Amino acid sequence: MTAMPPLLSPLPTTPSRLLPALLDDPRRAGELDGATWDRLIPLARHAGVLGRLGYLIDAAGLTPALPAAPARHLRSALLLAQRHQREVHFEITELAAALRPLGVPLVLLKGAAYVQAALPAGWGRTFQDIDFCVPRARLAEVENALIIAGWHPTEKNAYDRGYYRRWMHEIPPLRHAVRGTVIDVHHALTPLTARRPVDAAALMARARPTAIDGVRHPTLADLVVHSAVHLFDGGEFDRALRDLSDIALLLGEGRRGDRGWLETLAEVARASGVEKPVAHALFHAARLFPLTVGPLDTRAASPQKRPILDGILTQTFWPNLPADQPIGARLGNAFLYIRGHALRMPPLLLAYHFATKISFRINISLSKNRLRENLPKANKDV
Repeated sequence: MTAMPPLLSPLPTTPSRLLPALLDDPRRAGELDGATWDRLIPLARHAGVLGRLGYLIDAAGLTPALPAAPARHLRSALLLAQRHQREVHFEITELAAALRPLGVPLVLLKGAAYVQAALPAGWGRTFQDIDFCVPRARLAEVENALIIAGWHPTEKNAYDRGYYRRWMHEIPPLRHAVRGTVIDVHHALTPLTARRPVDAAALMARARPTAIDGVRHPTLADLVVHSAVHLFDGGEFDRALRDLSDIALLLGEGRRGDRGWLETLAEVARASGVEKPVAHALFHAARLFPLTVGPLDTRAASPQKRPILDGILTQTFWPNLPADQPIGARLGNAFLYIRGHALRMPPLLLAYHFATKISFRINISLSKNRLRENLPKANKDV
């Protein structure tokens, strides 16, 4: 007698658990009713994965089977992502043209690299900034060429400008005067003051060419390492589910392309001194997206070694709308924010930075209050 296929496990009922499950197995989208979609669509948009969810469901051929309203939202998000990516391709071409006379290699990072390299991590992906890396020794030339081409600094505050120039791995963001696009020009992968500094030289040396002359993208292993460091050591978790989904898709792509690629990933992580954030990435991506990542030995990244931290991280990867976020998740996010900054700066510098930023906010608040007090009051007799 033919064996029956195993029954599918029930889908989670809470939107925060259901969204990762659908990203991992979009074939089950047809099991959801309209009321569930009404809760899921706003959450996916807030988490920055609505376009990706739309792509995955469309690729599975299930969009026509969905209720009309969620299908419309998913199609719109996918179309928006496709338009965004066409604009990104155009901007990358413009950047390459601006820097080509210098002969400086331009290595794309994060979302721009996923899109330009046509990797699964680019599926339905949108992002605010185009990140790329150039040699630190050529940074002044690059910045001058970009300013001539129409990109100008966005930071007006003298402290913030100095903060970027002295301690960060990038110059202040540049915005195009006409198109409004924002670029982040990196010369390293982590802040210069980071506890686990990662130099960009090795990544740039291994980078591979793209269809655009002068533009390169990192290897798959370097993309995973950079994404892991950015997510787990950066302290910014407002798009944590999207970023972990990126890593899962990169891991899945590596598994399909090269049987020994995990050894390459481990070697790159060791050489960069970032085994811990990469171990976090492997463990959490494999646990939240098992079908996407595929079979993976995560014993080296066992949560028994870090039960409190892994518990906080797990809660962070289950997204909630701001109004629905439990107090425990808020406290966990605050802890991760402080932890991220502690990994980016030594204690005295961190204390100075926080004190300066708090002072600025107090002064701005006081200035606004004084402005309100000096505004002419409405004439009640009129």
